[in-house]
Amino acid sequence: MEYLTRLLIHATHNKDYRYHPLCKWLKLVNLSFADDLILFCNGSLRSIQILHDGFTKFSQDSGLLANLSKSHIYFGGITSEEKKIILDCDNIEEGSFPLKYLGVPLRPTKWKVEDCIRIYWMSIFLLSQSVIHEIDRLCRNFLRGAKGNRSKLHLSSWDQWIDDLYLKGQSFWEYNLKADVSWYWRKLTKLKDFLSLDDLEASVLKGKLNVSILYNQLLQQDKISFAKVVWCRFFVLKHIFILWQLVHGHLLTWDNLMLCHVQMASTLCPVCESAVETHAHLFFYCIFSQKVMQRIRSWLGSAIWPTKFSDWLFWKDGRPKGILQRIAATTLAAAVYYIWLNRSSCIFYHFTLSVQKIDFLIKSCLKARMFSIVRQKIQVQEKLMFEFIQNL
Repeated sequence: MEYLTRLLIHATHNKDYRYHPLCKWLKLVNLSFADDLILFCNGSLRSIQILHDGFTKFSQDSGLLANLSKSHIYFGGITSEEKKIILDCDNIEEGSFPLKYLGVPLRPTKWKVEDCIRIYWMSIFLLSQSVIHEIDRLCRNFLRGAKGNRSKLHLSSWDQWIDDLYLKGQSFWEYNLKADVSWYWRKLTKLKDFLSLDDLEASVLKGKLNVSILYNQLLQQDKISFAKVVWCRFFVLKHIFILWQLVHGHLLTWDNLMLCHVQMASTLCPVCESAVETHAHLFFYCIFSQKVMQRIRSWLGSAIWPTKFSDWLFWKDGRPKGILQRIAATTLAAAVYYIWLNRSSCIFYHFTLSVQKIDFLIKSCLKARMFSIVRQKIQVQEKLMFEFIQNL
């Protein structure tokens, strides 16, 4: 398929080729997965011929042919005369919307109400507000066992059993599961084994069910106070992962590997080789890490790194707020990542990065993250800090 894609992209270099109007900006020609292939182009005969020639060359080189009995061509925005000419040239049957790709129905226009009848589709596509409100209303009435007025909208997936429940005034918790119900309703009915109406009512926020509140209630565990601090959207994702492991002490340092009875030639810190490698030593007491932090302080002007491992609790005080706090927190997360990266380099490649190199990598990361800040919403002092970071 990579060879086919290259051929099709090369074909688009022809001056007569025109992209599909919605694909021009992306320069999108094809989508492929396994043996499913969709080609896009402008509805002109010349554009279709160019793609056809590219696909024909692919067939000649690879020996793979399209199954015309399973192939269809879909039109939009062209006249009947143009459509007839194209169909006569390509000998492909015209298809009708919605078309199915990987089992999912697609249409060029907004979804219609009759399309919104499957949970799997609902997890992929954005439903219209009218459908969402109707489903929300039906679910609320259904769970409460209400006998109220039935909706004018009848979704085929609700089937006959929901009509019976409404007529009888039977609630969700009184419902007896039947053998012929759909798989997703069977999954939903399992909720009644560990969910009550009180749980649902406690999860309502501003008249709507808040799934996040309900989920946290069902966990029945204390919330980690520093979760929002580490999982900050301002951080780089790979930095977050290493920082999260550090906070919990789960990084595979030598002392943790010893607890797993892993045999090692040496347990000394692979960077400085002056003490047994632990989380406290690697990130706080290792001479290399201390030099990295000293260099960061020299240009950031803030003691973002505690001098003792026991002072790590400072990190749990709260989410970074404001531009200045986010800059300091982002720098800290980047420093943790690159110190760990250097440690891995020492083990696997027998090579250590310089303090200057790590300082450069941290600055580069910080500059890149600054672009996600909306300048109009920052204060004068923060704007000066923003410009300072950009000029590092």
